[in-house]
Amino acid sequence: MLLDLFLRSAIILLLAGFVNLVLLRRRSAAERHLVGTLAIAALLLLPLLRHRIPSWQAPEPIARAAERTVIFVTADAPPVNSAPDAFSIPQVLSLVWLAGAAILLVRHVRAHLALRRILVRATPLRDEIHLSSDISVPLVARLFRPVILLPESAREWPAAQLASVLAHERMHIARRDNLSQALAHLATILYWPQPLIWLTTRQLHLE
Repeated sequence: MLLDLFLRSAIILLLAGFVNLVLLRRRSAAERHLVGTLAIAALLLLPLLRHRIPSWQAPEPIARAAERTVIFVTADAPPVNSAPDAFSIPQVLSLVWLAGAAILLVRHVRAHLALRRILVRATPLRDEIHLSSDISVPLVARLFRPVILLPESAREWPAAQLASVLAHERMHIARRDNLSQALAHLATILYWPQPLIWLTTRQLHLE
């Protein structure tokens, strides 16, 4: 199952990378961001749809060679008394995957709680805008009913700079970038052994 998901996820991410780097290289960042987001969504749906998609089958010559190898090895090898409680290789790989996913999940939960504490201590300025001494750059907080967090130094910004920053952050809210980033974090947790997921989520963040 894990190998199957690894191969399928690689195909999806390579296809999205090809579209963005070759077909949409000269198009807008918003279009490339959309392609990356769709690829992430496909990865999250993959475990649910894998039973409806035919699994990859090895070519017949390779399958026959593997079968002959197994017969040869089992015929010539002396009997081995395996321990009944020994872990198989798939079980070990599953445990490693679960451990890595758990570590990443704990990190993301801690980051979420830290941002929540910052938001609680922030000072409301007006509407959805809050000021905080715990941050140094503007950002959008909360997935639902998002608010804009500005550093305390924003009180001294020129009106033109403040308007530009607010317009930028409101564009993030309008495009639901917080949702796409949350999906990217979830995909990273589930597919952390896949190197392409780290490249894709980084590019998604840049776009």
